[in-house]
Amino acid sequence: HILISYRTLFTRSQQDEMVEAFFSGLNKSQNTAKACVRALSIGALELQKSFTRLLSAGLVKLSTVMSSTAMSVHILELIASVGHMPACYVNFTEGDYRRVFGIALQYIQYHQSSNAAREDFKASPSAFALSQYVMMLAYYNLALWFMLLRVSERPKHMQSIARGLLLANDGLDKISDQTEVMFDFLARMTHANAQPKPKRSFINNMLMGPGSVGIGRPGVKD
Repeated sequence: HILISYRTLFTRSQQDEMVEAFFSGLNKSQNTAKACVRALSIGALELQKSFTRLLSAGLVKLSTVMSSTAMSVHILELIASVGHMPACYVNFTEGDYRRVFGIALQYIQYHQSSNAAREDFKASPSAFALSQYVMMLAYYNLALWFMLLRVSERPKHMQSIARGLLLANDGLDKISDQTEVMFDFLARMTHANAQPKPKRSFINNMLMGPGSVGIGRPGVKD
């Protein structure tokens, strides 16, 4: 990925080849794949046109990479970063969004399994903490990319996300707290951009002033 620093010396075709090589490296050894994911994270910023053109096919490769926790954290961070760069996903199709949700769900399904949790806990406290961070990133990606959908498109993906979450909880004594929060999120956001808290009333504004703290809601302002 050091070559990206010299991007101005390469033609557009060569830049395309560079990004394509990084995506191809995802299916190699874990050491190679990890370096390629890091390079893609930089490429999304510095080689954005090439990255955007190849991202759709690259998602297919990302969805097939399922290895250690140390690897998954880089993939999920890459996907989260892309979600904050509209130029990268401007041409996304319904299938592309499904792949993004599928990548997040497969990590939730793996890391939320009782066996995986026990193994991480036995390995070391740091390994367990990392696995919990991976879980947080996976749920974050679900919420982030769901909100990036147009409201009219969200119902198409809601059911598949819900099924994936239920599958992730299969075999557990009860549905995890994260899953319950995500179900609540889906219920609120599938058909509208609902506000998590009601707006302050006209009477509240008259009594307390427009910039003051509302009655019974400490710390909340308009």
